[in-house]
Amino acid sequence: MVITVPDEELGPIRMQGVASKLSQTPGHVEHAGQPMGASNDLVYGQWLGMSREEIDALRRRVSCDPSDRSGFAFVQGIASSR
Repeated sequence: MVITVPDEELGPIRMQGVASKLSQTPGHVEHAGQPMGASNDLVYGQWLGMSREEIDALRRRVSCDPSDRSGFAFVQGIASSR
């Protein structure tokens, strides 16, 4: 099944929907994907245990150019800060 999903950057896009339909827990698609960096605070703060000050310092030290979709610079900055 192909569905249309809204995307903040691209507008409506067509993509594959949920293939299996379970009666007790039916799946659904809410979005095509989050914008780059949308979960950074969750991942770095809650999952990796970094403080707000550490995350802010890392953001100041590492270039987070939104046109660079690789995310390598930010990840490299984390590795070198530990």
